[in-house]
Amino acid sequence: MKRIFLLVLSVVILLTHSIAQKQPFWIAMPKAYFIAQKYGITLNAYAVRNQAYVGKFKNPNVQKLLVRAKSNPNFMMVVTSDKWHLIMGDRKKFVQALQDTHKVRLYFEYVKHLFQNLSPFPRGIVNFEPDPMGSFSKVIRSHYKGDPRLVPVPLDKVNMPEVKELNPPNNFAGFWQVIDYLRRKYAPQIMIAPTIKVWGTSGKPAQEPPKGWTPDDPQVKPMWQYYARYGVNWDGLAFNFNGKKRPDSVYRSIVRYFCAVADGMSRVYHKHMYKFIWKVKIYKFHYTEPPEKWPVNELQFIFRNIPFLASQGVHGVVIGYGNELNGLYAKKGTLPPALVCWLKEYFLAKDFGCKPQGTIGLVYVKEK
Repeated sequence: MKRIFLLVLSVVILLTHSIAQKQPFWIAMPKAYFIAQKYGITLNAYAVRNQAYVGKFKNPNVQKLLVRAKSNPNFMMVVTSDKWHLIMGDRKKFVQALQDTHKVRLYFEYVKHLFQNLSPFPRGIVNFEPDPMGSFSKVIRSHYKGDPRLVPVPLDKVNMPEVKELNPPNNFAGFWQVIDYLRRKYAPQIMIAPTIKVWGTSGKPAQEPPKGWTPDDPQVKPMWQYYARYGVNWDGLAFNFNGKKRPDSVYRSIVRYFCAVADGMSRVYHKHMYKFIWKVKIYKFHYTEPPEKWPVNELQFIFRNIPFLASQGVHGVVIGYGNELNGLYAKKGTLPPALVCWLKEYFLAKDFGCKPQGTIGLVYVKEK
């Protein structure tokens, strides 16, 4: 009888673990998580820039988010770190900026504070420096043989206890190893990811070869090898499309390219890379024009193709970001009508007659 009980208990544990691992594609909107609730929509992720809200523990909204994150194993906290230009300066002159140990320490202190703020949350992901990451890639591949270890950084001169504890190599790979160390020390449950840009790649993501994108493709392989040379335990890869009007076939090619890069990274780290779309912009025309007149069709592509994205192992999307929100939902307290319709279809699993049709009901991610 005891053996039977233990066998049943083991099966229950395995099934529970399996269910917990089955994750729905998430949708997050900076500054709009609580706005969405006015429409009867409860988002399954929360997105912020840098330290916004996160760590302000007395804020009632933060307490609500913390309770949600602890009670729902699929609720994701998503943070985009984009303070490079404010602390380090011009992203295209990053090699020069890295020689300033005062700036380097200020950046490390900011990252330390970020992870300390995230420490109470049971899960989350931080994607680092979207546009600067693209510039780093271009410069390093053009002038440093694609190897961040060849970019000098005087880390031994940085007066910070954590840097001395790690004793990293004096190069740009060592710089990001410090970031990883700060994560492991203050919030080891939080994932980290570089951000890949279409214009910062070693290939032409929109032009898929006849046999499809693979990690071994000569346009793909240099990118995941480049990330591997940092010696950082990356957990994922964040990407976006750069707002344009494109046919679905081109969007799909770009997605598959980035996923092939992530699959190559998976070979290095022997684990699934957590892929997500870190930004789809919201513009004024999303409020004032019907979808068929929008000059940028990213948003339509996303909501019509959530099953495709999930099949590629893409975990979610952040909608809206940064300065383009000024005067829009961040201040108005409203969402574009078409977006509301698509969100209702997805989260309420009901056909609301959206034009064009979105995705009805939650879609679960296939981890490749």
